[in-house]
Amino acid sequence: MDCHWSHLLGSKLSTKHTGGKMTKLLTTSEAAKLAGVAPSSIKRWAEQNVLPCVRTAGGHRRFELKTLQEFLDKQSPANTSPTDHDEFIELMIAGKEKSVVSKLYALLEDLNAWCHVADAMEPVLAKLGTLWASGEISVGQEHMASETLSRSIIHVTSALPAAGQPRKCLLAVAEGDDHELGLRLADLCVRARQWKPVWLGRYTSTEILIEHLGSEKCDLVALSASRYSIDADTLNGITKRLEEACRTHDAQLVLGGSGSWPMNLNYAKRIRSFSEFDGILGAREKMSNSSSI
Repeated sequence: MDCHWSHLLGSKLSTKHTGGKMTKLLTTSEAAKLAGVAPSSIKRWAEQNVLPCVRTAGGHRRFELKTLQEFLDKQSPANTSPTDHDEFIELMIAGKEKSVVSKLYALLEDLNAWCHVADAMEPVLAKLGTLWASGEISVGQEHMASETLSRSIIHVTSALPAAGQPRKCLLAVAEGDDHELGLRLADLCVRARQWKPVWLGRYTSTEILIEHLGSEKCDLVALSASRYSIDADTLNGITKRLEEACRTHDAQLVLGGSGSWPMNLNYAKRIRSFSEFDGILGAREKMSNSSSI
């Protein structure tokens, strides 16, 4: 999940007065972008009365930010996890890395696999974004929270056993995007499987990514994109180039995050949870093992 809503919302949102307070409202298009769905889905949910909305004087739908987030939280597969969202966020904002690490290990004890821990963190990140967008925390606090969680994940991954398999997974953020918290959680899943990660992270051009794919002889490429900074046409172009390169090098291409990835994929696989990503890693292992017999 991508937590930096500040790159999308800013001061353009309309507002309404609720109990003496200003409530930020989203247009249908803004709500769709935040939810990672088409505007038609937002309209359908509103018509079905599952996503509440208000009407402007001109009859246009507007959606309260917190109402949208509550609706999305209910759809999340990690919604029933034991994660204490508020406590997690307080520790992250305070920069208490050791405490965050301890809570991550506590989640592992409850959920039994790092991929499930990663899924459980998604609503935490979503709520962090909501707190910023509603003005309840500052941009600085949001950045501190993100940095604390990133360092905590790195701490956990560094304690995992060294790669015991020859398989490699290249991890990168799509060119033009700079949100890598989701990719950090993907790295955690890769290392938990004792694969060797080839970390390129953000600020990596598609050309460089393709070069590394060949030189590193990777089994899988995990590419992440957020909903905030890349348009669908750009992601479509990136996907086509990588599908061709991965097919050439016999590498699986996995597309994650809430970016506007293409609907029709020829070679890549679109994932929506870290548990699904872990399943792909496991399937790739079985395929490699059977081919080596």
